Amino acid sequence: MVSTRISENGLATNFMDVYGLTAGKLPLRDNLFEHDALVIENDQTNTAALCRKDGSRYVTVTMEAPLFGIWSPGKQTPFVCIEPWYGRCDSEDFEGTLEERKWGNQAAPGETWKASYQIEVG
Repeated sequence: MVSTRISENGLATNFMDVYGLTAGKLPLRDNLFEHDALVIENDQTNTAALCRKDGSRYVTVTMEAPLFGIWSPGKQTPFVCIEPWYGRCDSEDFEGTLEERKWGNQAAPGETWKASYQIEVG
């Protein structure tokens, strides 16, 4: 799994972190979020889950989002978030217009832009 690294100033960098999965799983560890959220782009998967120690799923998010974030506010925080994203912060080297932003979404006047995802607990 490849994650775009976010800089200290909140912008996406050109540096990618590569995480090896074991049987399709990424173990939680103290330093997993040391570079902020894991930003999983380019439709690498449409399902992400948090699992119990025995491997059974506790929370599963199924989405059609082109990217998603997995994050936790800190080492002493008792939760991890999975967020489907339909947009992302700018890159450090971005100099374009709002319409040129990567991962942007647009709807013409009078139209509606829709997206959805599913969360399963248990």
